[in-house]
Amino acid sequence: MNRLGFTRTELVVIISSACILAAVALLFVNAPRRHRSHLTCALNLRMLATAARTFANDHDGLFAWMLSTNEGGSHEFAAAGGQVFRHFQVQATYLSTPLLLACPQDTRQAAASWAAMANTNVSYFVGLDSDPKRPLSILAGDRNITRASGIVLQCNPSAPPQWVSGIGLHGDKGHVVFTDCHVEELDSAGLSNALQRAGMSTNRFAVP
Repeated sequence: MNRLGFTRTELVVIISSACILAAVALLFVNAPRRHRSHLTCALNLRMLATAARTFANDHDGLFAWMLSTNEGGSHEFAAAGGQVFRHFQVQATYLSTPLLLACPQDTRQAAASWAAMANTNVSYFVGLDSDPKRPLSILAGDRNITRASGIVLQCNPSAPPQWVSGIGLHGDKGHVVFTDCHVEELDSAGLSNALQRAGMSTNRFAVP
């Protein structure tokens, strides 16, 4: 039987995405060309966070990486970083396009479809310890927090990661999005401060 109209979840995603896109479009008009890729990256991360929160609203307050694959999540892929893309792939219904997973500054290219996705199509790490109940926990960010790829990086406030400029993206700075959906561009000192503000003893970042 064909379904007409939108579900509530689909409508929320569409409205949220439209509002964010409209706001960023206004910024693009006035922004110098060199800043536009930064704005696009920040927009990508904000939309990823919005999708993650909408997913959680539909799944008893749990992010995809907190929920078993048997229930539509990606928890079984959280132990190792080999398939970080799975955490985003299971949220395809909540994300408008795989293009959101590729930073315009990255040499990596977005996947042509969700089915064709791999780690090499993803520019952003996933904060596996992010929690909908902790608004300042780090949900995702630029992947250049380490030279390694396909790993789970374990960090704490006393041993924070450092941005790696040699990978590209945004040089010795990077963007992170927090669970409350706000995005910050940080240097390494700012990233360390963000970990302290999160108030968590351990932060695991799945780096694609």
